[in-house]
Amino acid sequence: MIYHPRNSSVPTTNMPRVVLLVASLLVSSVLCGPSMNGLRVVGNQIKNGDGQVVYIRGVNRPGFEYMCVQNTGLTNDGPIDQASINAMLSWNINTVRIPMNEQCWLNINNANPAGSTYINALRGYVDLLTANNLAVILDLHWSATGGALADRQAAMPNSDHSVAFWTAVATAFSSYTNVILDLFNEPYPCFNFGSCPSYYECSSGVPPSTWSCWKNGGSSCPGFEWAVGMQTLVNTVRATG
Repeated sequence: MIYHPRNSSVPTTNMPRVVLLVASLLVSSVLCGPSMNGLRVVGNQIKNGDGQVVYIRGVNRPGFEYMCVQNTGLTNDGPIDQASINAMLSWNINTVRIPMNEQCWLNINNANPAGSTYINALRGYVDLLTANNLAVILDLHWSATGGALADRQAAMPNSDHSVAFWTAVATAFSSYTNVILDLFNEPYPCFNFGSCPSYYECSSGVPPSTWSCWKNGGSSCPGFEWAVGMQTLVNTVRATG
């Protein structure tokens, strides 16, 4: 609100321009926001390189997890250009989450496009997003064991490929201070083995055995010992420096 005293010396005819200028500055402040560079955890907060507290506020941009395993010849679904980013910026976001496919990155199990084609497309999109002061969350979304094609979401990451995936991704983005790594989308081992005999039990309270599976994987996940635990993935990322 602009307060204009009745006896002010500011000419009334200039007020529209003053209002427009202030409105423009307010919009600019909202859209630009604090810098999303230099992100780090401080206690229970995320702060940027300027020491400001940052609140993650964003959208999920799907496509990179499924297009490369559906014989489309495409790495992504829909536009990933500046115009689409401008549209997202108009929603006052500061973060974009990108779901990924481990086999497309690793170039295995006949995923196509994969390898350098997939990596270069994804990295180019990350670079464009971060150039617009947007943080990026990279999420392992689709995965599969052995020679099976990763064409859906699994209950847990796997020891066959997920460790190699995060070693490669964490290394590739190690210099990015505006990229956040989301180790696995919605693990749900509780629905897959005997320690949780009913959906209700898992919905009303996760049994201790499920927490152990999430953390440790392997023998802590009866019925699918191929699972790799979150602690292993955390250690994997940290080992890249």
